[in-house]
Amino acid sequence: MFPRNPTAQQVSEHLLDLTGRALIAGDAQAFTSAFMCPFELETANGKRMCHAPRDIQDVFQTVHDHLKQMRVTILARHCVAAEFRTPDEVVATHETRLISNGLLIEDSFPTLSVIVRGPNDAWKIRAASYDVPENSLYHSAFDR
Repeated sequence: MFPRNPTAQQVSEHLLDLTGRALIAGDAQAFTSAFMCPFELETANGKRMCHAPRDIQDVFQTVHDHLKQMRVTILARHCVAAEFRTPDEVVATHETRLISNGLLIEDSFPTLSVIVRGPNDAWKIRAASYDVPENSLYHSAFDR
């Protein structure tokens, strides 16, 4: 159960767990529930705005398809640092490792996220900036 007054790290880890399980399982609805609209996705190639849940589902499908193509069996992500900017906003950094059958298949990479508390105390991801290595197969999943 999610704590009543979570730490910034707990907020981040909760959303990492939710979205990670959804990506591996192919659960677009669970994935989309973790984001607010508009959602800003940033990579080295620029920013992409997701104005509606359908836009987030498109991102989900592309990333899920890439994970399957890469034969990722574990999407290992953990919060490196998180802090409250305000009582209703968390800024967090996490690291991602892509694992296939027990082997790390690419270098890990960091992501910076902005998470906000909305109605009913639901925490949602408002923005994420991914620093995926240029030579990564995973890189192209974000730039469509």
